[in-house]
Amino acid sequence: MILPSFRLKCKVVSVGNISIGGTGKTPAVIALAKYFQDKHISAAILSRGYRKKIKGTVLVSDGKTICSDWRSVGDEAFFTAHSLKSIPIVVDPNRIRGGQYLIERFNPDVIILDDAFQHRRIKRDLDLVLLNCLDSREKYRLIPFGNLREPLSQLRRADLIVLSKSNLGSFPSRSVNVDKRSKANIYKGSLSPTGFLLDKNGKNVSIQEVRDKVGVLVSGVGNPSGFLKTAESLKLNISIHLSFRDHQIYTKKMIENIISKVKTSGSDFILTTEKDMFKLTSFLNKTSDVSFPCEVYSLPVYFIFTKDALDEIYRSVF
Repeated sequence: MILPSFRLKCKVVSVGNISIGGTGKTPAVIALAKYFQDKHISAAILSRGYRKKIKGTVLVSDGKTICSDWRSVGDEAFFTAHSLKSIPIVVDPNRIRGGQYLIERFNPDVIILDDAFQHRRIKRDLDLVLLNCLDSREKYRLIPFGNLREPLSQLRRADLIVLSKSNLGSFPSRSVNVDKRSKANIYKGSLSPTGFLLDKNGKNVSIQEVRDKVGVLVSGVGNPSGFLKTAESLKLNISIHLSFRDHQIYTKKMIENIISKVKTSGSDFILTTEKDMFKLTSFLNKTSDVSFPCEVYSLPVYFIFTKDALDEIYRSVF
């Protein structure tokens, strides 16, 4: 049964994908929210809150204060809230209810739906789909044989397609044939590191401080190879990459394994993602039984849309 779509009383942009994680969706949502801010367009973000513990509508941030912790709302929504100012963020698996909450309380000009390509209950003014350049041809097959949530033919629903992480890899264009599956314009997008690291207190640390040291990479993301390539692009000396599943909640045993790898590899620091930094440090803050024998840094990254892509987004929505 096909359920009817509901029109919210504001503009709606969906940022999604057709594969399981790793496309750079969260950084893309953050970049799009900042773009709207620069255009003096009031924006809000609505996410389903993957693996959140609290049921119903949950306010992550009112744009001034972060109102929930990462366990309650999910690591992605919590990270997004830390990355943005003056942007209300709500998580709710019921998108209509969450959208109405945002409108009633904040009255935004536009709501960005995070990961909503497969959730069509809300009508949208633009469906933006990200495809990962680091995925091989074999990954563009349906689960469990590949990473696709739905057939590539469903790209016909997309209004705009962005080939993400184009600075880290080449999209398998000839075998995937996106241009034959969709009439949407196709643009390239980059996921680039900043020129610094962040310590556990959120303070900037020059990359030069670790250039001559050895690090252990720790990640719990959908596309760990992208994180490794980004670290390597900074010419950092990485001894080992400890890759956990996406949205990993770390246990004492996992932390002890990380510590063991740091010691046996003779490494001087741990480098992780911003999303994982919250979870690692919050675990250590809860217990005095274990502690890292070295400094822990996160590697901030940001999504870069081309000007042509942003111009089309603006024209299509407003």
